[in-house]
Amino acid sequence: MVTRGKVRVNARLTKKPAAALHVGDVLTLVQGREVRVVRVLGFPERRGPASEAARLFEDVNLG
Repeated sequence: MVTRGKVRVNARLTKKPAAALHVGDVLTLVQGREVRVVRVLGFPERRGPASEAARLFEDVNLG
């Protein structure tokens, strides 16, 4: 998604798949015809299931 220009970090287009993220950053993702905006709440201490990862992001309401 990043290399195709479909990701913004804090409203800035990023072209680096390894761009550093910080708690509080806002990601804008283009997924097909949908745009999803999420805020980073934290990072996992270990690799785990998607259900755990989902708790580390919050959807930002655009409306």
